[in-house]
Amino acid sequence: MNKKNVVYFLPLVLLVAFCFYLFVRPNTILYPDPANKGAYYTFSDKKYDGNSFVIMKQMNDFVFFELYVKSGYEEPYAGFTFNLPRGNRLDQKELRDYFDMSDYDRVKLNLSTKNVKNIDFSINTFEPKISDTLDPVSYRHNTLKIHVAGDTSEYMVYIKDARTPNWWFKDYNISESELPAPNWSVAYNLSFLAHIDADGPPGLVTVKSITFYKNYWKYLAPALLLFFIYYIVVGLLWANQKKKKRQKEVVVTYVQRPLEDHKSIEENSVINFIAENYHLPDLSISSVTEATGISQRAVSKILYDDLGKTFKSYLNDLRLREAKRLLLCTRNSISEIAYAVGFNSPNSFNRVFRVQEDTTPSAYRKIAKEFTEE
Repeated sequence: MNKKNVVYFLPLVLLVAFCFYLFVRPNTILYPDPANKGAYYTFSDKKYDGNSFVIMKQMNDFVFFELYVKSGYEEPYAGFTFNLPRGNRLDQKELRDYFDMSDYDRVKLNLSTKNVKNIDFSINTFEPKISDTLDPVSYRHNTLKIHVAGDTSEYMVYIKDARTPNWWFKDYNISESELPAPNWSVAYNLSFLAHIDADGPPGLVTVKSITFYKNYWKYLAPALLLFFIYYIVVGLLWANQKKKKRQKEVVVTYVQRPLEDHKSIEENSVINFIAENYHLPDLSISSVTEATGISQRAVSKILYDDLGKTFKSYLNDLRLREAKRLLLCTRNSISEIAYAVGFNSPNSFNRVFRVQEDTTPSAYRKIAKEFTEE
């Protein structure tokens, strides 16, 4: 594989590998999980001398909650809580009791409900100077309202939509503007507050599964952006390089002038003699006249009328055409080629070549060979 292919295809291979790594990373199943079995408990207004209570039962692989909301407290309530896994922050001792949810963006809940209007689902996070392990309610409640449909249904909730309820700010005498956004890297637990008619039939909630889904776009979006920027830059550089190459292209094809195009014997004699003897350093218009018997004036007129050139320019043209062929097809030195095509010295050859070709013989040889290798 050449260098150009590596430049184009290696980033694509790396991007595919990165995408594969992201999408094979497992999501976190909080429940059912044998390691987390029993990591849930109930709560109600009984703590404040209310009459509500919750009965919790384990049914095969599911946990079942029977919630009774009773009058007797100003705003009666009942619910249950699932603890989050601990110990995934071993690098920082003070954070070992919390679960890092910053890599997740969704939670899927599989619930079966009866006699329940809706559920306030909260992801409770640690809030410095407020949260206290002896008071679970002091953890910041980031709540999502779930409108349950009864029977068994799956609910996908997005963490970014969670909002802290006003009662929490009021209870801890703080305004929302005083706090930053929730810190999802210190999640403590999940709580479910069921909305049920007071003194009515019990609300029944069966939790069948709770799954956290990772936020792939958090990593994939920047990778895709860098990928497209890379290819735009490479494409622009490639186009610029092609443009420069086209500007430096040199046509080296040498087509001999067919003699049959010249109608007169004099014209043929002049063209043939110069074509056969252009390599002679002392070739001049007088030597053409001497060899062909045609006057210098007639020789000049033939060359100008047929070719639009003077004798000297036509002679240099032939010599340079042959020189360009030798530069491409042989390894002879510049000096050897100069003498071979009729120049008296390399300096004279270099000067004429630069005037006509706008480059030096050595530069021409290098550019022309690079072009033919393409």
